[in-house]
Amino acid sequence: MLVAEEAVEIRVLSRQGKKSIREIARMLNVSRNTVRRYLRSEGLPRYKCGARPGKLDAYAIPSGRALDAVCGIGRHTEYLCVRGFETTGVDVTPEMLALAREKVSFRAFRGGRSHFPRFS
Repeated sequence: MLVAEEAVEIRVLSRQGKKSIREIARMLNVSRNTVRRYLRSEGLPRYKCGARPGKLDAYAIPSGRALDAVCGIGRHTEYLCVRGFETTGVDVTPEMLALAREKVSFRAFRGGRSHFPRFS
C-alpha cells in the first residue's frame, strides 16, 4: 500500500522521465502494477479489502439481560443496548439519571438508595 511520500516520489520520478516503471518499483519496493495504477489515477489508488473479524469476536457474549449499577450518564448502558442486551441502569443521583434518560431514552433507569443492597 502506498503512503503519500511514495506517491509523490512516483509522480516526480515519472515526470522527470529518467526512470522506468520497473526502476521506480524497485526503488520503492512496490509492485509495477501499483506504480502503473497510481500513474493512471488522479489520486492515491484505492485498494479493496474484505471485512476482517475483530480480535474479540471469539469471546463474544450472547445477548441477554444486563444491570448497569451506578450507571452515571448511561455510557455503558448505551453500549450494552446497542449490542442487544436488555439493560437496566441504576444510579443514586437523580441528576445523573436525568442525563442518562436523555442519552439512552429507550431503556429503563431506576434511582434512589432503595435499589442498592445494604452491606452492613
